[in-house]
Amino acid sequence: MSLEDYTEEYIKKLITNHQKKLENDRHIYLTKHKNDEAFQEKNRERANDYYKRNKEKVKNRMDKNKVKNSALSSYRYYKKTDRIDLFKKKHPERYKYLVEIDYIKS
Repeated sequence: MSLEDYTEEYIKKLITNHQKKLENDRHIYLTKHKNDEAFQEKNRERANDYYKRNKEKVKNRMDKNKVKNSALSSYRYYKKTDRIDLFKKKHPERYKYLVEIDYIKS
């Protein structure tokens, strides 16, 4: 069954139900789990295990996005200091890359 087969009302109902579930889960977390020491310890342990299992994935993702991250970082710095013209002059390859990925509308 594709998305086109659903009625507009059914799609709205699905979205509403999903939003209610998220709000309910957040409420449960804030009232029951946030200050529970056992939950926090278990959650920390789970996060550490995930980190140890996926170190290589994270490293590969960082290496893959290194060019994009450095270009974005430079651009944001020059934009914050109101010197975008200097950015274009100093880093034309980064500027060109950001235009290619449609981050900058030229």
